Amino acid sequence: MSYAFTRESVFTVRVWFLVLVSIIWSILFCNEVVANHNAQIEQPLQAAIGETHSVSNKDKKTKYRIGVSYINSYPMFSSANRKDKGLGWAILENFAESQNIQFEYAPMPISRLQPSMDSGAVDFIFPDNPHWGSYRSNRLPNIFSGPVLSAISATFVRTENQNITFEELSKVAIPFGYSANTWTLPIQTYNIKSVPVRDLGTALHSITQGSVEAADVEYNIGKYIIAQNPNLTGLSIAPNLPNTSVDYHLSSIKHITLLEDLTVFIKQEKVFIEQLRREYGIKYHHEVYTNTP
Repeated sequence: MSYAFTRESVFTVRVWFLVLVSIIWSILFCNEVVANHNAQIEQPLQAAIGETHSVSNKDKKTKYRIGVSYINSYPMFSSANRKDKGLGWAILENFAESQNIQFEYAPMPISRLQPSMDSGAVDFIFPDNPHWGSYRSNRLPNIFSGPVLSAISATFVRTENQNITFEELSKVAIPFGYSANTWTLPIQTYNIKSVPVRDLGTALHSITQGSVEAADVEYNIGKYIIAQNPNLTGLSIAPNLPNTSVDYHLSSIKHITLLEDLTVFIKQEKVFIEQLRREYGIKYHHEVYTNTP
């Protein structure tokens, strides 16, 4: 069988061939245009997303948990759900702001503070002191910042008993979990009974109720509690009974750099911290016990 091609048939084939080429070229060209268009849209979008992530990461603050006693120790430090938690809190919050970090406070019994830091449940303990060893762990040593603030270990009695002597004492109230180092020797020497109580307020009430003759309570906290409770107005400090200055530190097992940064911050912001102390009405030991060398 043979085929004969006329001029018209050849012309028709050429036309259809050109049409097919035109269609293929159009498809390829359109795909390239669409791809370029999408690229132009995606580039600034990706840049914007990248910029958003950058800002988000920059603004995000690393959080640290500080274990604190559940006992209300205002105006030194309070774990109560209140906007103002005291001088120690104000200092730590200003430090956190300077470091672009955030502190969260976890109130708990004093006996749980060290185990919580050992287990990693909290990153820091505040307040802490190298001489407080009641619940210290042998697992890992605590590292301490420089002093964050200074407190006063004082002895409160009835105002009429301000000049009471050790020989006249039979019982002294000491809040549960506290390391009353100033009372260790007098208790042993004069056979004074140490009476553990729930908190600082209970210690002061024990005096007015006649359960004890004296109570070991931080001076600034004690004065604040007395000012808030008319039933405690008959209490004063006994200048001849145990008293001393006590430093409050921030401690940690692993966040050593932050402890060093806090120590530097306190030295650099000495004027600001002194202003805060005066605003809170916190007194130093030498301001209260004026006859002490």
